[in-house]
Amino acid sequence: MPHPPDKQRIWECKETDEVDMTTTGCALNPDNLTLYGQRLSETFLSNDTFTLSEHVPYLNTCERDARQTILDLLKDLHLALDPKKLGSFQQAADRLIRTLTAKLEKIEILSLLEDNVMTLLSQEHRGVIVDIASGIGRFIPYFSEKFRSVVQIDFSEGNIRTAQELHKDIANVEYRTQNIMDASFNDRSLDCVFGNWILQYLEDQEVETLISRAYAWLKPGGTVFFREGIKTNYEGAVPPKNENPAHFRSSEEIYNDWFRRAQFDIVKTGNLKTYETVFNNPNQRYWILKK
Repeated sequence: MPHPPDKQRIWECKETDEVDMTTTGCALNPDNLTLYGQRLSETFLSNDTFTLSEHVPYLNTCERDARQTILDLLKDLHLALDPKKLGSFQQAADRLIRTLTAKLEKIEILSLLEDNVMTLLSQEHRGVIVDIASGIGRFIPYFSEKFRSVVQIDFSEGNIRTAQELHKDIANVEYRTQNIMDASFNDRSLDCVFGNWILQYLEDQEVETLISRAYAWLKPGGTVFFREGIKTNYEGAVPPKNENPAHFRSSEEIYNDWFRRAQFDIVKTGNLKTYETVFNNPNQRYWILKK
């Protein structure tokens, strides 16, 4: 995605002392592909050999198939970044880095859920989880094992259809094509609410409304997991609204104030280490809340 003319190539000057705001959703700066590849290799591979590092906690908890997928992608990236190779390596390297980041991010979020959310929920509080803005249902397999019922909500009919097809063998899932601001549940009927990149796409008043509704929907002792980007997600430039409608708010404290005003207890907050490791981006934040 091109930057505005006055922002072209400004990120290279920021690597040593500021932040690369890249996400998995946009094209990476081609001049930094080798840097990102080196960071992935140095962090997630052990002793420069093609075995996964034992020093990344959330890698140690993922399933064997996921570990093998990560390893295979790292091998492919190593080949794509080989300076001896001819041809257009940039497109392949870009795709592999973004794919790796997405998979590592998912594993990290699953680890956060297992270690910090599920430990807050007794068996009586593992009834219903709602995944708002659920996309194609990346977390359905995990949620369907941990909760008796899973509700997937997404405004895109295409996303919901894809999720249904991908997870057609999982029975305890309800799919809703719906704007989350139109969703309704009985008070004290839910055990957990999960939102991965949703609040940043809402106006301020909508955020406050949704958080208040989530509090009402939850049973006492219920939990919420939110993950949002703050500041910007791109390489040194905030994208125009016609390219990305997200509100990259200036600080996590804005969200903290909203959560506290809705009477939530903030149990844990932090940033996704995948983004910080690969892109020097500490601004992919998460919150674990309890009613």
